Amino acid sequence: MSADAILSEYDNSSLDFDLFTTKIKGLIDAILAEEKLQVHSVACRTKTKESLAGKIAKEIGKYNSLREITDVSGIRIITYFEDDVDRIAEIIEREFVIDAENSVDKRKTMDPDRFGYTSLHYVVSLSSSRKNLIEYKRFPEFKAEIQVRSILQHAWAEIEHDLGYKSKEAVPKQIRRRFSRAAGLLELVDNEFVTIRAELRDYAEKIEEGIKTDPKSVEIDKDSISAFIKESPTVAAIKQDIIDLIDQNKEPITEHQLLFILGSCSQFGILTIDDLESAMLSQKNDLVRFFKAITREKGFFPNLGITVVYMFYVMSLKKDGAHLNELLLTFDFIPERIRNSIEDVASKAWNTVKNQKKS
Repeated sequence: MSADAILSEYDNSSLDFDLFTTKIKGLIDAILAEEKLQVHSVACRTKTKESLAGKIAKEIGKYNSLREITDVSGIRIITYFEDDVDRIAEIIEREFVIDAENSVDKRKTMDPDRFGYTSLHYVVSLSSSRKNLIEYKRFPEFKAEIQVRSILQHAWAEIEHDLGYKSKEAVPKQIRRRFSRAAGLLELVDNEFVTIRAELRDYAEKIEEGIKTDPKSVEIDKDSISAFIKESPTVAAIKQDIIDLIDQNKEPITEHQLLFILGSCSQFGILTIDDLESAMLSQKNDLVRFFKAITREKGFFPNLGITVVYMFYVMSLKKDGAHLNELLLTFDFIPERIRNSIEDVASKAWNTVKNQKKS
């Protein structure tokens, strides 16, 4: 079939290809969500007529029909971590029919001295079970190319493309070593991020046991604070006193609450989970009174994590109101309007607590 005939065929079916591309992207998005696998991005594109004409011109005589061109519909999945590429590969192989002849894992075919990164390329079609579904019935013979690479692999590919060099031979000799060194560093960083993630997961699993057995050895950080809120017997006791106020919100802690607690621990010299437990225990009675008072004042149902935030409010208010203002000013993410509101409501709640203690 001539190039003109293939392009004419494309004109007649371009809308179908656009729809197919969109359907495949939506399907991949749904599958990744079901697998609870977070990725940086899933992008799609359908080749334009101009791009298709260029491809045919480069490989004259190779294609006899539009169906033989397997990348008219293209999907690119960018992962955060290099090992997620393999996880996604397993999913693709399970969920689609793979055209093995046109698919390639360029990571495995790359020459040992090849600089730069390549990606995993699959050419896929719908499984027989999906082809029978009404939303896919019009695409029985359609294929799509799915590329999968990590975000660092993608960064290298984009830079390499922008510089215009596709092989080491094309690079000027005096620059070649810099290319290879940069590629090696990126590969090392990619692997290091995978290792760091694994170590963080291992650390998070060990923290809960450390809080139970040796809280003095557990330093304050985001993971240890989150685990403390879940595991601390003092927090559990406070929860029993205020359970009617927090039971409607199961979220243990927010990112801003974590950052506030981390900064406040530093301000008050709280260095370990044992220090935090002791502070919570010493403030428990006033904290429960304050929690109830401020909840009535604000008229909402807070989460459990805010009990630790409120403890620092109480510790500041016990000194004076100005100290709470100074504490709040250290956090850039608290807007002035919100800071003023916190000061006003917290001061009123603390006055309620002091009056209760007097009566």
